[in-house]
Amino acid sequence: LGEARYLLGRTLLASGDVPAAEKELRRARDLKYPAEKVDPPLASAWAKLGRYQQIVDELAQAKGSTPAETAELKTALGQAELGIGKPALAKTAFADAHAADATFAPAYLGDAVLAARESDFVSAMAATDKALARAPAFADARQLKADILLAQGRVDEAIAAYRNVLAKNPDHIPAHWALVGLLIRENKTADADKALAALQAVAPKHPKTFYYEALVRSAQRNYPAARDAIQQELALVPDDPVGTVLSAAIDYELRDYVHAESTLVKTLARTPQNDFARRLLVSTYLQMRQPGKALETLKPMLARIDRDPVMQSVAGEVYLQNGDPTAAADYFEK
Repeated sequence: LGEARYLLGRTLLASGDVPAAEKELRRARDLKYPAEKVDPPLASAWAKLGRYQQIVDELAQAKGSTPAETAELKTALGQAELGIGKPALAKTAFADAHAADATFAPAYLGDAVLAARESDFVSAMAATDKALARAPAFADARQLKADILLAQGRVDEAIAAYRNVLAKNPDHIPAHWALVGLLIRENKTADADKALAALQAVAPKHPKTFYYEALVRSAQRNYPAARDAIQQELALVPDDPVGTVLSAAIDYELRDYVHAESTLVKTLARTPQNDFARRLLVSTYLQMRQPGKALETLKPMLARIDRDPVMQSVAGEVYLQNGDPTAAADYFEK
């Protein structure tokens, strides 16, 4: 039974259904299937889910049953170290992955990400080429090339590159996500709608499919449909911080300020550094005619809005509603 859970988890992970894969792999672990078999794909799943500290805490010393599995573990560890802001340790982990199995292509993507973080895009592209040399059909490497183009501001080339990934690997869900998100960002709403339809054809029930549907419907200003979509996403992933904030933004647009406030207060209690949520809560309080709460919510981010004319205008309105026209004028002038 443990082996069946393990094999199913591996299959789900390869298909891109990471939450389901993680559940199956944990079940295999609970059924005492060998840790050296389960830990490598479980680490990969945790890395994709952003559970970086869990990898560091539980699997930093783990090993696989084969060189390739050890390389998989060390690659996930490198991704985790990157995720918690420790690039030097990430570099060591990727080197350990190469030492375990120099043919393991994903480890070279770690090198590429490290180089891209330093704006060394030539080395980043070279590292992705190394990955593709070892695994020509490796969709993640092709997607990273698109990501690197986007990081350089080469938006049209990035869009074309994401489409090229999907032409070769139409089931590669992360490329669908990246393409839909980028098209929305670039206000290409009609193209985003078409890209969403392609994503829905591949992964109709995936939580992120509902999330991106909500984004597209919001861009189309179809907020009732957006609310339906984001509620489906949150039914599957209730604590998704990005989905939660999008839900509040949709409520705001629908003038359901009470629900927006409730969601945003909870979000900021968990992640007080979330400036987007804080901005939205300030605007919500202004709409609710609660300027005192708006000011208290605004204060922690005042030092960070010097180059943000939209938030300076909002700050001016906050001070104006609080009866301080002098401070309001200062922000309006900025």
